[in-house]
Amino acid sequence: MKKLAMLSAIVFALASCALFAQQGPNPSAVALLRWYSANTVTQFYAGGGAPIGVAFDGQNMWVVSNSRHSVSKIRASDGALLGTFQVGSHPCCIAFDGANMWITNIMSNTVTKIRCSDGTVMGNYFVSAPIGVVFDGTNIWVSRVGSFLMKLRTSDGAVLHEVFVQDGGFGGPEGLAFDGKYVWAALSGANADAKVSPGDGTVIGYYPVGPMPEVLAFDGTKIWASNTGGDTVTALNASDGSLFGTFTVGSTPTGLVFDGASMWVANFGSSSITKLRAKDGALLHTFTFPGQPGYGAFDGANVWFAVSSSNTVAKM
Repeated sequence: MKKLAMLSAIVFALASCALFAQQGPNPSAVALLRWYSANTVTQFYAGGGAPIGVAFDGQNMWVVSNSRHSVSKIRASDGALLGTFQVGSHPCCIAFDGANMWITNIMSNTVTKIRCSDGTVMGNYFVSAPIGVVFDGTNIWVSRVGSFLMKLRTSDGAVLHEVFVQDGGFGGPEGLAFDGKYVWAALSGANADAKVSPGDGTVIGYYPVGPMPEVLAFDGTKIWASNTGGDTVTALNASDGSLFGTFTVGSTPTGLVFDGASMWVANFGSSSITKLRAKDGALLHTFTFPGQPGYGAFDGANVWFAVSSSNTVAKM
């Protein structure tokens, strides 16, 4: 499928990165924080080949290795590798539920739950061709090939709901986000975002964005979508799905990370990072990136992006 071809390209074609300007601690940060003194080194070994998904557990970064079928735990303060743990085949995305990491394994049709404290695998749960994953404060939501979202109970991975979304027949929903009340899904084939009630899985509505949205991020009031087919990002008002604005970034934007005040966009095609002011979409800076950045996460002080071909994560 075209979507799987794009995912494969992102996973295996990410190139090397260099040093970035460092972002200081942001007092407006809305992450789960344990403050620490960040060092000045900005590139660290990711613990495995073809790193893609990145998440923060309040103290450590977790990086998914697509080619090594593993996830690595990296201390955010200094980039030290604390452990590498096996998951399923060709893992992609990752989400934190407050105690565990959940990893989607697209080729083994499973979602793995790993305890953050020691890396113990707590379970592997069947989901056909899972891609995106997000925690809604109570349960885990997974997007999968075939136009469905799956709601899993965090305690045991049991399927609580299976929700059909109209994705235009492109292969299925991709990136997910939670706005504190609703789950949102990026629908690449429909050039739209779906808004879903987490309680009963009701689809509240479909809202147009740009061509081929892939990743979503929430900034406190707006849902942002990276439009990989249009070199733009679109922001929707989360309250009603109305268009807030569409903003030009670099080529083939993929990763989106909110730092509490700004939205950081990883431009895979143009090897750059675009920083936008979240309140109005104003361009704050474009960072040249000698490589192709992928998915990312915010640790409360710095933004991190996966860089596949160099098997590193870059800390900004």
